[in-house]
Amino acid sequence: MSESSKLSEAALVLDSGKENGTQCLVASSQAPRRHEKYYIEDRLSIFSVESCLFKVHRYYLILESPVFKDMFMCLPEAGMLEGESDLDPIILPDTTRNEFEALLDFLYNRMYNNYPGFSIPKWVDLLTIADRFQFENVRKRAIDELTTSEESMDAVDEFLISVKCHVPQWTVPALSKLVLQPNVMKTEAAAKLSLDILMRLWRAREEYLATRPHGTQPVNAQAFGFDSLSSNHATPLSSVKDSLVTGLVKRYFRGCGYPGFDTE
Repeated sequence: MSESSKLSEAALVLDSGKENGTQCLVASSQAPRRHEKYYIEDRLSIFSVESCLFKVHRYYLILESPVFKDMFMCLPEAGMLEGESDLDPIILPDTTRNEFEALLDFLYNRMYNNYPGFSIPKWVDLLTIADRFQFENVRKRAIDELTTSEESMDAVDEFLISVKCHVPQWTVPALSKLVLQPNVMKTEAAAKLSLDILMRLWRAREEYLATRPHGTQPVNAQAFGFDSLSSNHATPLSSVKDSLVTGLVKRYFRGCGYPGFDTE
């Protein structure tokens, strides 16, 4: 058997160790094996979102979302698969183009931890699609970014998103902002709220206006039913007002099934 034939039957492994200043080539009878984590057999899939076609890697979608993982596992292994042709794309229902773009922008740029152009609306789009398709890590990041953003979110949108995407830590604060907002029922944003919500906000605001403390000096918190606010009698007025509004919101909206409220 020729030397070339022998080499074709065995892989040559370069021994990085040096002995007496020489490198040795060691013949191995074992074929290279695939790395258990970084041998990625990825495929591109075509999606249709609002009549716009996207062709992207499956890897990130499967890695982060059990919904996409299960979806790809259900596709047949033989023949032309859904998502391999522009004529037969995978259709994502109830998803907007902006939402899918936000998701892809995040997944493809995540390693750089840099998201240029991610405004409040784009983070909201990302949160919405992440919640829908169970991208839990992406969802948490979007919530953190929206919570700590210097740009404030509209209180109506904050409330609606907290309910839609189940973000309980936003619900009561958003409703409290609406109770404190003058003429909230006359704003364009109020059209997004149901009549029941508007009536509850109106009742809470009327009671707040009738019972709120006035002036600028510290007040006796116990006079307003807040024994736990302070061990002394001088409590900052802002703390009393905040606690008063929070208490009214919890009372008027308890039992509505919104996240962040007691179910009792």
